[in-house]
Amino acid sequence: MKSNIFTMNKKLTISIIAAVLILAIAIPIIVWGIGKDKVVWTADALTSKPTAPQGNVPKLLDSYTDGSNNYFLLDAGYIRDIYVSTIAQVDYTGLPMSLSKTVTETGQISNSFTETISNAYYFSRTDSTKISIGADFTIPIGKIKTSFEWTWSGTTSTTNTKSTSSTSTTVRTFAESQVISYSFGKNSDPIGRYRYAIYGVCDVYYKVQTSMDNQTLTEIDILMCLRSEKDQYVVRTEYSANGVFTNPTDGEIVFSENFYKSLPIPTNSGSGLLPQTAYITTTSLSCKLDNGYNYDQVDPNGANIHYSHNFSLGDFVVEGANYTDGQITLINGYSMSIAFRLGYDAGNLPLQHTMTSRYINSDGKSSNFYNMPWTIGERTVGYGMLVALVHYNDGTPDDRICVTDFFKNKKAGDFIYIKENVTKECTVTIAIVYEVTMWAPGFLGISDDYWMNWRINQSFNAHK
Repeated sequence: MKSNIFTMNKKLTISIIAAVLILAIAIPIIVWGIGKDKVVWTADALTSKPTAPQGNVPKLLDSYTDGSNNYFLLDAGYIRDIYVSTIAQVDYTGLPMSLSKTVTETGQISNSFTETISNAYYFSRTDSTKISIGADFTIPIGKIKTSFEWTWSGTTSTTNTKSTSSTSTTVRTFAESQVISYSFGKNSDPIGRYRYAIYGVCDVYYKVQTSMDNQTLTEIDILMCLRSEKDQYVVRTEYSANGVFTNPTDGEIVFSENFYKSLPIPTNSGSGLLPQTAYITTTSLSCKLDNGYNYDQVDPNGANIHYSHNFSLGDFVVEGANYTDGQITLINGYSMSIAFRLGYDAGNLPLQHTMTSRYINSDGKSSNFYNMPWTIGERTVGYGMLVALVHYNDGTPDDRICVTDFFKNKKAGDFIYIKENVTKECTVTIAIVYEVTMWAPGFLGISDDYWMNWRINQSFNAHK
């Protein structure tokens, strides 16, 4: 933690003499730049990045049987930076023209998503070859299809998983909120195709139908649900000289072709409890700098547009148990795990307002900490710190967990496990603290750095 004199947590790195000199140079530049409307166009589309579930196997979320077939809902991972649609496009020929917003069509979303799914998802075969789920995979008796609407009919709760929203509705709502304004012919723009493109994060599910013994696959419905939070979207201004935009994919997810044969056969009609993978969104609390991460004393700039934490750092993930309406039910024959899944690279957090960078830094100041799950004494946080207490109802000695450098070198989508193999009733209390450094233009556009302390509190009750 840094001891900052200024309430804005700002360290000015220039001398008064340097400021005067820069002022003399900057004034004409600032005047010249007033009113200049210039959009930066990039020739490269974003590369989509698929991320498999933990263990690289589809995760069972729900299942039921109707007496003729078995039905399974599986978490198949997610794809970050997936191309969704174009909200404005023009073919510039050299004559003055303007961009205007276009209607987002479901067919356009379908084509882009299907292309990415075909390039990202594969099944491995016993002869060591692999086949694309979109282009090559066929079912001897049955069908495979894709859907952009939530079509699961099971009665076990799935509302605490990832996005289960209608992709087409989500995209239209976001597109309608965007302001498109650009005129060609005054900025020396080269001839070609220009577009405002939307990219987002898509959660992927398999809705699987099998025979009663799980040995015959009769249908797979790939459910693709775009996350609706605005901070999950990227709007890019892109240019193509030949009018063609590609949608590259970096990486692939490969599941076994016979993955469905090892799924547990449902014994309920949708009303029983089965293990799920549940994702619980987190909220970061502002803490006054250098106060032991005391969230009862907020940072004076915690709600400031320049510095506020306007995104969720990640999710808590509960696996191997049933999670419904905030309650964890342990299931005989299964063990529960709790993890934290990062939503962003720890070294590259979302920017806002005038920021040029934001990241979790190493808090090296030794401190005593406020209201932790257990008394950890004086420690240094490093790149974030986890403190957790697992208190067992049957009197088993508590598990006391403290991990410094919790976010060090962690990337978006990483699962950081907090506690695994829980089979007994217990209460799990968690605190995660971390310090964020932000860089933004300060006086006369000179970059200054700012520090802020943040904390995430969470507790889980696991019962049978």
